[in-house]
Amino acid sequence: GATWSESSFYLALRSGCVRGTCMILDERALPLTRSWCLFELLQTFLLMELPSRGDDDATQFEGLLLCSSSGVLNIGQASN
Repeated sequence: GATWSESSFYLALRSGCVRGTCMILDERALPLTRSWCLFELLQTFLLMELPSRGDDDATQFEGLLLCSSSGVLNIGQASN
């Protein structure tokens, strides 16, 4: 798209079908140095502030999941 609101990530995130955003982190957290990744984080946080999309579990937005090669960090499923 010609604008950020026409980007594939923005459109997918706002489609109502997405349950969350997964950020894969390495030892140096390099995704946090990339402007596109920061844009995705911002859009994720903005979406988390919107009212719920319904009572169906399939429509619940779960927000941001921080992941590494060993698992999901924010739910305690990663190992060292």
